[in-house]
Amino acid sequence: MSLIEKLSQYFKKFPGIGERQAARFVYFLLNEKPADVKEFIQTVVDLKKNIGQCAYCFRFAELNEKVCTWCRNHGDAKILVVVEKEAGLETLQKSNLAAKYFILGNLPRQKELIEKIKKEDISEIILAFSLTPQAEYNEGILRQALSPIITQKKIKISSLGRGISTGLELEYSDPETIQNALKNRQ
Repeated sequence: MSLIEKLSQYFKKFPGIGERQAARFVYFLLNEKPADVKEFIQTVVDLKKNIGQCAYCFRFAELNEKVCTWCRNHGDAKILVVVEKEAGLETLQKSNLAAKYFILGNLPRQKELIEKIKKEDISEIILAFSLTPQAEYNEGILRQALSPIITQKKIKISSLGRGISTGLELEYSDPETIQNALKNRQ
């Protein structure tokens, strides 16, 4: 395998990148000035060295402390928004909802979420998942797992309203649609 093919194969691992786009990335780098390629490589190295996950919400951020800036500034919020992935969190934050966030992934952090809800003073949980079959399945499992603690602590649980198109990834929604979905949540 040539170096061009090897790097193309790596770029194909990126979400949404196919063979042709991966090849374009490789040829772009080959046509760049050596100093620019070196800066690109150093930026990737620095990214891995200086970015960590927030101990509260699990988002990636430049961390001088264990908790990201958003979580430090919204620690007293009574609403907890649970999202599948970081892109959804960033999209929802643009709506300016005063809330805490939690990146669930595809259910791997369910236990951490339950423990967090047990310990904190939360009045509402918003499940802000994409409207895909997998996300709806995960939401059902999560609602079932949260049911005892929701009942015990009298916490309201809601999902985003249907202002978001079915099958659309949350990260591709515009801020106005997100605001409507938050306003019309069920």
